Amino acid sequence: MKKCFTLSAALLVIVTVLLIGALGILTGCRDDPYYVAGADDTLDSFPVEEILGATFYIGDGFTSDQAGSIAGNGDGTYTVNMRRRSPSYNPSAMFISGPFTFSDYYKIICEFPDNAQTKPYRVYAFASVSTENIDFATNSDYVTAVDLQQASFRDGVGIGTYELTNEVINTLTVLKDSNGNVRQYCSLVVYLYFNQADMTNPDDIYTFTLKGVRAANGSRPQSPVIRAKVYRDGEPDSALYLESPVLPDFNHRYDSKTLAEKNIASLNVCVELPAADAGKEFEFVIRNLGVYSGSRNLIPNGTIDPAALEFINGTSGASPYVSVSEGTATVSGKTVPTYTIRAKAVDYSDLTGDGQPGTGVQLKIPGPFSNTNRFTVWINLPRDYAGR
Repeated sequence: MKKCFTLSAALLVIVTVLLIGALGILTGCRDDPYYVAGADDTLDSFPVEEILGATFYIGDGFTSDQAGSIAGNGDGTYTVNMRRRSPSYNPSAMFISGPFTFSDYYKIICEFPDNAQTKPYRVYAFASVSTENIDFATNSDYVTAVDLQQASFRDGVGIGTYELTNEVINTLTVLKDSNGNVRQYCSLVVYLYFNQADMTNPDDIYTFTLKGVRAANGSRPQSPVIRAKVYRDGEPDSALYLESPVLPDFNHRYDSKTLAEKNIASLNVCVELPAADAGKEFEFVIRNLGVYSGSRNLIPNGTIDPAALEFINGTSGASPYVSVSEGTATVSGKTVPTYTIRAKAVDYSDLTGDGQPGTGVQLKIPGPFSNTNRFTVWINLPRDYAGR
C-alpha cells in the first residue's frame, strides 16, 4: 500500500518544528514534565495484526518490503528495521493503519539503541483519519503533532525508551468530512530523519524496538468469520491460519517463506462462518497470489482466471458459488489484480483440511504447480454479511 504526503505541507511542519525546537521545548517523551505516570492505563492496544502489518516508505520506486520490516519478539514487543533515507530532510516512514479506530490520545513507545553513527537525529509522529494517501493538510492532525514537539530531539535522538504521546497535554483535533461527519482516526505514522543516509544501500538499516502502540477510545471491529485458512493442497498444517476474533477490512498478508519442495494440485482457500449462519452470503478479497518454484512465481503477477476457480460443494451437494469479480489495487506503485469472492455459506464434513466439520466456503486455485517451495497471499475478510 503506497502512502503519500504533501511535500509543501511537510516542509512547513519541519520548519515549524525546527523553530520550536530551538527553544529547547521537549514534550511527549519519557522526560516530559507534563507526563503523569500510569495515565495510559485506559488506553487500548492496537491489534497485533495491524502492528505486524505496518508498511514502510522511503520514496517512489521502493516497495514497502525494501523500505522496512517489522517482526514480533514473542514478548509483546517488536523489532523494526527501517532503511535510512536521504537527503536528511526526507524521512523514512512507518505506517500502522487499519480498521481499528481511536480518538483523543495515542502513544507509541520506542526504545532507541545506542548507535551514534546510524541513529536518527529526529523522530516525528502523528495520527491520520486515512489509511492511504495520507496528507498533512487534509486528513492528519499535524498541528497537534507540532504543538507537542513529538520527540523532536535537536541534538540527536536520545538513547533508551521514549513515549511519543499527546496524553495529558492535549487531544487530537476532530476532523470532519464535507458533510460535517466526524472522521475516525485509524492510522499512526512515525517518521525517522537521518543524516548521511544512503537509501540505495539495502544494508543501510536502522533497527529499534517498538514496545507498544496504544490509543484512547479504541474500537476494534470483528468479522463474523470464525476461521480462515490458505494452504498447499494436501498440506493443511503449513498455512496462513486466522481464527476468531478475525480483524475485518484488513489485508492479512502471508508469506510461507521456504517450504519443503512439493508438487501440488492446487492452492486451497477456506473461510468458516458460524453454523447457524448457513445460507448467508458474504464477500472476501484475495490478491498478491504467488506459488513459487525457486524464485519463479507460477502465478505470474498474481493473475488467475476467475472462471477456473473451483468451488467445492458442501455435504448436501449445495454450491457455495455466487460470483467472482476482478479488480486492481496499487501496492508500492505497482498495480496488482484483486479478486472479490462472493459466496454462500454451506456445510462441509471437512472444511479446512483438518478433518473437522464446518460451515463456509472451500475453493481451490487450480494448478498443477510443480516443485513448489513457497506461497504468498493477501486476504481481506468481511465486517458483515453481504447486504447488511
